[in-house]
Amino acid sequence: MRETFKYAGKVLMTVSITTNMDLLNVLGNEKRRAILRILSTRPSHISALAREIGVSVPVALKHIRLLEGAGLVERTTAGSTSIIAIREETIGLLKKLDDIIDKPLVVKARKGETIHQLLMREEGFTIEKAPGTNDFFITAIDGVKGYYIFQVDGRIPDVGVKEYTIEDDTTIEFQKLIPVIGKRLRIQIE
Repeated sequence: MRETFKYAGKVLMTVSITTNMDLLNVLGNEKRRAILRILSTRPSHISALAREIGVSVPVALKHIRLLEGAGLVERTTAGSTSIIAIREETIGLLKKLDDIIDKPLVVKARKGETIHQLLMREEGFTIEKAPGTNDFFITAIDGVKGYYIFQVDGRIPDVGVKEYTIEDDTTIEFQKLIPVIGKRLRIQIE
């Protein structure tokens, strides 16, 4: 499947999604699936989508471009605003994949076990000790390198994976940190 992006009549880029695995990679992100769920109820502009999913407009635009590249959404221009709509065939695909993709992996843990101990048993997680400290970081998930934070039942804990103990049934979500410069300070010593 190929998608061409044009601006003012000029082709900016052509993206090709060549395998089902590429499509699954696009759909593997919760924010992109949230965008598709919103668009399945109504078309929307990018800034409204950004607000609804809790990200900045540039981040939402990145997600939209990936969804466009996969042929899942289409963009129309109304004045200076871009309206994003889900393609009709995407709705059927979403219904088929929703149960598979959004179903979390269920693992067994012992009461009092740390997240570190749990993840060391699970396939797909790489945890490394930070040099010169006792801190541990999740540095890859399913082969995707980076630094990851985790949330327990929707909240970021005050302690790391080595100290957080599991006491009850819970849901843990992992999110890759993406470097973004919000503001830069140059500090000069007086």
